[in-house]
Amino acid sequence: MSIALNLIVLYTKDIEALLKFYSAIGLTFVQERHGAGPVHYSCELGGSLVLEIYPTTAQSNGSSIRLGFTVISLYRRLVELKKMDIKILKYPKDTAEIQTVVMLDPDGRVVELTELKAD
Repeated sequence: MSIALNLIVLYTKDIEALLKFYSAIGLTFVQERHGAGPVHYSCELGGSLVLEIYPTTAQSNGSSIRLGFTVISLYRRLVELKKMDIKILKYPKDTAEIQTVVMLDPDGRVVELTELKAD
């Protein structure tokens, strides 16, 4: 696997309506809040894909959706994206297990790339 969709974040002005809609089609959500961030809802789909519902905030950057992908060689991808003059919102954030970069695609959607570090 060289790339896989791992995250879909839906931003909405009416979080309860969206939560009710997706729950009605059979998805089971849990309420979450990370640090000082907003309360939102998360649902795991197929083990490696997460669907989240967030209230529209400045963090959503005017977009109604955020996509996340697991990739191999995040550095190589970042070099190619910089050649395209893509706006980077958050440069790679290192943790013990992952590296993540957040950017805008040419249409202004927020896209997150994550590389899982080898054991």
